[in-house]
Amino acid sequence: MLATIVRSSLAAPRIVTALSLLVALLGAGALLGARLDVFPDFAPPHVLVQVEAPGLDATQVESLVTRPLEDVLGGAENVEAVRSTSSQGLAAIQVVFGRGSDPYLQRQVISERLGGGSALLPPGIGPPQLSPLSSSMEYLLHFGFTSDRLSPLELHDLVRWTLKPQILAVPGVAQAQIFGGESRERQLWVDPVKLNAAGVTLEELSEAARRATLISGGGYLETAVQRLVLRAQAPAESLSALGQAVVATPAGVPVRIGDIAQVRDGAAPRFGDAMIGGHPGILVETSTQYGANTLEVTRALEHRLETLATQLAPRGVRYHPALLRPASFIESAIAKLRNSLLVGAALVVVLLLLTLRDWRGALISFGAIPVSLLATIWILGLGGLSLNTMSLGGLVVALGVVVDDAVIDVENITRRRRTAGASADMRSLLLEASLEVRRPVFYATAAVAVAFLPILMLSGLQGAFFRPLATAFLLAVGLSLLVAMSATPALCALLMQRHQPRAEPAWLGSCKRWQRSAITALEPRAAPVLIGVLLSGVAGLALLPVLGARLLPDFRENYLIAHASLRPGISLLETSRVGERIAARLAAIPGVKSVAEQIGRAENGQDPDAPNKSEFEIQLEPSGRATTGQLEARVREVFEQFPNQLVEIYSVLAERIGETLSGNVAPFSVSVFGPDLDVDDEVAGEIAALLRRLPQSGTVRLQVPPRQPELEMQLRPERLSLYGLQAAEVLGALNAAYHGTAVAHLNQSDRSVPVVVRLAAAGATPDEMGNLRLRGRDGALVPLSSVATLGVVSARSL
Repeated sequence: MLATIVRSSLAAPRIVTALSLLVALLGAGALLGARLDVFPDFAPPHVLVQVEAPGLDATQVESLVTRPLEDVLGGAENVEAVRSTSSQGLAAIQVVFGRGSDPYLQRQVISERLGGGSALLPPGIGPPQLSPLSSSMEYLLHFGFTSDRLSPLELHDLVRWTLKPQILAVPGVAQAQIFGGESRERQLWVDPVKLNAAGVTLEELSEAARRATLISGGGYLETAVQRLVLRAQAPAESLSALGQAVVATPAGVPVRIGDIAQVRDGAAPRFGDAMIGGHPGILVETSTQYGANTLEVTRALEHRLETLATQLAPRGVRYHPALLRPASFIESAIAKLRNSLLVGAALVVVLLLLTLRDWRGALISFGAIPVSLLATIWILGLGGLSLNTMSLGGLVVALGVVVDDAVIDVENITRRRRTAGASADMRSLLLEASLEVRRPVFYATAAVAVAFLPILMLSGLQGAFFRPLATAFLLAVGLSLLVAMSATPALCALLMQRHQPRAEPAWLGSCKRWQRSAITALEPRAAPVLIGVLLSGVAGLALLPVLGARLLPDFRENYLIAHASLRPGISLLETSRVGERIAARLAAIPGVKSVAEQIGRAENGQDPDAPNKSEFEIQLEPSGRATTGQLEARVREVFEQFPNQLVEIYSVLAERIGETLSGNVAPFSVSVFGPDLDVDDEVAGEIAALLRRLPQSGTVRLQVPPRQPELEMQLRPERLSLYGLQAAEVLGALNAAYHGTAVAHLNQSDRSVPVVVRLAAAGATPDEMGNLRLRGRDGALVPLSSVATLGVVSARSL
């Protein structure tokens, strides 16, 4: 078969050359339009479901929302794992499917099951939402905004309602999460004394606010000659108009909302915040759509943001670009591959010019290298594979074999022509010279390829990572062999037909003589040589246990992510203060370019972190004075200066791999399941103790659902009956006092503003909370402490 391919190529050299050029052009086109990503899609298909549960604590969310939905979703076909996190006001459930599943089909299955599962949720719970489908890496671009002129409320309005729609309009952007700032709401701060004096209830006030902001179509009016559409102006859009809305008319005297409540625009309760360079701001985190070109989308988004930044500057808004930019890793990998190709090509040209002393031979060998690699990229594109760190790594590894194939044929053809003379038949000489080296080269290439075949059989995470590397390597090596058997002889037939090669350089002849002498000297001593080679191999195998094993090497990244956690129950304000001090010390390190911190969870974010948790995104700028490793060590030293928090520092890639696959960034983790969390804690502690006793176990950290102080209220039914109060009335007043009850939404041009009822006399301490007044059956004011017991308890933060 090898001889047939070479013979056919020599029979039609022009056709073979034209086909080679066509394949190279197709490969170049595939390269320009290739989907570029940091890593292959290493994560199995998964769906993230989020449910907002306003006012519920973590335990209530877990029992009333998370568990019922887990039971519904866990029965879907091909489900491998169901993970969930319950926090105050939010449930997040991740459903993981088997590898190879269609992500779009699985999302449809989950949507159908949620349709029935929603009926199991209690009243007042938001509808389950599916997070957008994104790539395994997920991160696209993180950037921020700060302002010395705009308030946190105004800055948030600008980013949420003006910038976010334009960010999501960039093709390939899956979602944009906003950390920090203050979310606007139209607030009705009710005075309980005035409310009771007016003889109206909180429910009546809420219904009045709902009616005052109701928007309804008016239909149309048909006349004899035309139809007029009736358009009603939105009622109560302004603060004063809402304050004039009538609640009730006892004794014929209207009671308006403004008579018993202060109407104003204010900030909604915050569950997260953001710091940029140690200053309050807004952090925007964007993610990549599934199947999108990360590099192309990043550049398009940056162009859009740069345009917006010029418009925001006159308003006193500062744009902080590229706080986290995974596309830089792709650009670095492509640049290194390009440099390797250029260096390899240059060395080939120099070597051939020195040995063959023929520019034609150098041109043929040089041209074979890009043809092989471009053909590989073309076939990878036809197979739907992206160009990522692993597939590019496969091309780099294959480069040595590709160069070898490109040189051997030309060198042997030139040597045979020197010895054959000008009268020899050119086609027969080319055929013999190519076949002379074909079998050794084929067997050598096959031996290398066989070593990579087991990688194609890997499963799980290892297979997802390394199969693209092995695939790219095997394709490049196989196509290089094909090019050496077809395009190389064809080009030699076209370019060397009437050209007699120059004599071999003297220094090359001397090298060959030295080689022959060494081989001749070793031939009688074959046994000692083989024994020495065997002992070297055994010694190498003996070193394997010492070297250790890791899934991935340490990538040279310029970004670090630090997960920091203070004691459960710490306020958002205190977490922000600690973060500001840490950011200031990090920024003082030479080589740290930027520091951004996200605290708690984002507005409608997919990570249900509590206010005591934060995440630092640290951009490094290594130089000759400090390497990436040295800068990372200094960053760790800064966090060690704050011993009252648990800190874990990872590279971005390691963090994403761990978070996506298991929800844990540790290289090895053990999960304990059971119905009783206290028993689970005990078992987990015993396992951690066993792991710590293992040699070279490193750091073993026990992560259990922590306890935090909570204020528990227990209603007393006999006292409720005595005062003529319903449990719903008490719970409604409590929710209005400390959370706020959303009763309607105002549509103001391009934005939606919730209308929220709050009690103005809510106490700031547990004792003051007991003084919250409720109106009893006879109109008397009843303190909350008279119908309920209040106390601080230790509860789980799930």
